[in-house]
Amino acid sequence: MTDSAPTGNTPQSVYVPGLRIACRADQAPVPYLGAGWHAIEQDFVWMDGREAELVFLMRLPDRPLRLVLDLVPFRHGGLVQTLEVFVNGLRIGFAEVPHAGAVTLPVPVEAFRGRDCRIALHCATATIGTDVGLEDKRRLGLALAGWALEPA
Repeated sequence: MTDSAPTGNTPQSVYVPGLRIACRADQAPVPYLGAGWHAIEQDFVWMDGREAELVFLMRLPDRPLRLVLDLVPFRHGGLVQTLEVFVNGLRIGFAEVPHAGAVTLPVPVEAFRGRDCRIALHCATATIGTDVGLEDKRRLGLALAGWALEPA
């Protein structure tokens, strides 16, 4: 784990569609992490509770894209983690995340309204570790190992 979590207060970085972003300690600091993230760990970064954001600047696309999220769920007691995703306020999808792997969601051109882009991730099933017998006091649901916006 690194010394500090992303703050969400850093200047926005420019993102180019097709670029795959790894969210792990050897890539720190990881650009594009907005509010809602714990400190970056060896292989991923946990959402800090139920909501987290990716924020960046991007040229307006002229065609639909797809969002690929490489996720690792917090697994306990058979509970399947859930994910709801919004791009600039537009809901683009919902998925269950029963095991580590990629979740891919289509992103219509209409989701992009300007150069500023905000991808909000919501995990309603995030659980505090101590509530399930762990020493970890964080609310864990989903960890992000990497992501990309790719041409659809």
